[in-house]
Amino acid sequence: MAIFSYGSRYANIPLSITREYIASDTWVKPEGLKEILIVLVGAGGGGGQGTRRLSQCSGGGGGGGGEMISFRYSASALTASTYSVTIGTGGAGGYIFGGAQAGSAGGDTLFGSLLYAKGGGGGGGGIQGAASSTAGAGGFHSSVRVNIIGAAGAVGNHSSFGFNGNNGYAYNTAGAGGGSGGGGPLTTATVFSGGNGGGAVAFSGESLVLIAGPTGGTGNSSGIASPGGNGVDDVACNLMMSFTPTTYGIGTGGAGGGAGNDTGSAGGAGGNGGRCSGGGGGGITRNGSGPAGGNGGNGLALIVEFY
Repeated sequence: MAIFSYGSRYANIPLSITREYIASDTWVKPEGLKEILIVLVGAGGGGGQGTRRLSQCSGGGGGGGGEMISFRYSASALTASTYSVTIGTGGAGGYIFGGAQAGSAGGDTLFGSLLYAKGGGGGGGGIQGAASSTAGAGGFHSSVRVNIIGAAGAVGNHSSFGFNGNNGYAYNTAGAGGGSGGGGPLTTATVFSGGNGGGAVAFSGESLVLIAGPTGGTGNSSGIASPGGNGVDDVACNLMMSFTPTTYGIGTGGAGGGAGNDTGSAGGAGGNGGRCSGGGGGGITRNGSGPAGGNGGNGLALIVEFY
């Protein structure tokens, strides 16, 4: 657990202490507390596994990003002396031998029973000769609190001519979505790249700062296609002087894997999502099992104490 202090009792600025949790722990109510601000982000969903090319087919769909939710509580509203902080675990990327498995949903992040943020949905597995694979839904639950929906993952393309994977979504959301894997052509001449992972956005002073997601893997006609790039943890948080609900896009989403072609080359695996972000979908392959989707990033909790 990281701890950050701001303000000064002598500068007429309220003292605040921010506790960052990246693993499950227990928060202990301190003496002298006036109120707390709780910011929770659910874990990202895993990317879907790509499929084996027998006909037109799709790469795996990208996983969805986790929801961000925040709320202030007065010290008097916190009737217990301790509260459990449960950090959601990122969803596993889809993989099953001989199949095209969907990714798993990301876990919820909770502060006791007072507040929780939903994890993102898992991306769908690649599909042979049918509609494109499905995207993982961004985490969301109906609440009177302040909540920001996580970005959905990208839909995996398919076509008789093949497609590059779709890029993940990000801006103005919590966890970024993962990119989808490259789709499968029916020719030997063309290979397709995976989509880029969703980026992140943050406010630095009064300026809006955009951070690009990782680059999708490139296709390969004579070997294994390259995997999608991995997302980065907390890139938006690291631009801030303090952690507040104005920090969006906690990490970047994983990128999709590249596609192989019809001569037997293998597709690339999806990249893993950064913290709270979805994993990328796997590309397609000619023989054997489709490449695995990337894992979603774990959740995050920030507890700001005001004295």
